[in-house]
Amino acid sequence: PFRIDCGFKGTIISMLLKKQMDPSVRSAGRTASKPFDDFPIAQFIRRHIGDKISLEDIAKHFGFHPHYLIKLFNDRTGMSPMQYLQELRLEKAKELLEMTDLTVSEISERLGWTNSYFSRLFHQREGVSPSEYRKHAITAIGKDIALEAAFQNEWQIVSNLNVSSR
Repeated sequence: PFRIDCGFKGTIISMLLKKQMDPSVRSAGRTASKPFDDFPIAQFIRRHIGDKISLEDIAKHFGFHPHYLIKLFNDRTGMSPMQYLQELRLEKAKELLEMTDLTVSEISERLGWTNSYFSRLFHQREGVSPSEYRKHAITAIGKDIALEAAFQNEWQIVSNLNVSSR
């Protein structure tokens, strides 16, 4: 439980620090991490994050022409529907790389991408391959936590055999 707690807090802190330091996030105003809960098109995209959907699929679902959908979505979010989907998928990929032991191929498949496209896009956007990102995340989580020298972690394991019957 302690490792999970530390890992979770370390991830949250690193995400917050990255958003603070990233100039593209500040200039864009809203990002894919903000869910646009009141916007049905964004909700639809979030629900279908792992599906192989196209702009035409989204436009058909809402009964709009694709060009109108792009304009409508861009006016509301500052990005196109496909950019939003890509941002969501990249955020989910980072989360899965940090918190699961799924392979890079399994992650790309879950997010509706081919393995080669996912690896190329991830490297282009993050500056490292998905595997390198995972290695860095695993070694970075928890480094900001300092335990005192006298810290002792004592766990008491109680089994059903030690419990006396009534």
